[in-house]
Amino acid sequence: MVYTTREAMEEAQAMVDDITEELLQIALDLKDASRLEEGDSERSDLLGRSLQLESERRRLSFELSRAQVPCGSAERVEVGSVVTIRDLGTGKEQSLTLVSANGNPLKRGTISLGAPVAQALLGHCLGDEVEVLTLDKRRAQRFQITVIGEGEPG
Repeated sequence: MVYTTREAMEEAQAMVDDITEELLQIALDLKDASRLEEGDSERSDLLGRSLQLESERRRLSFELSRAQVPCGSAERVEVGSVVTIRDLGTGKEQSLTLVSANGNPLKRGTISLGAPVAQALLGHCLGDEVEVLTLDKRRAQRFQITVIGEGEPG
């Protein structure tokens, strides 16, 4: 199981749909190119592109079959929670959605469960303060959980 956001799932499904359309067009082009000889470069290019697209479609479909949008919890921070934290040093607030490492952690507003901040937040409640070592491990940043929202329903 891979936890992700609804947006990431919709984007992946749109990519699968686009690839499927392109594969259908290639099939039509290959039918038209059937008059071409086996060694013809146009036909070879179409076949190569078809294989490449089919491989990508299978990969994305497999990822989608394993993906789930968690419901999250409004009581404790868990996978799928939308958490607002305040940096106690700067007062700056930010909202994050906790996703699994394969759940598109590069998408803006999401954070992978493997990230130190996510690890520190997991299991904590509203109002709790957590401490996270900076990357250079020379100092700790302190955050307070100001909001725990539920993720989108799966």
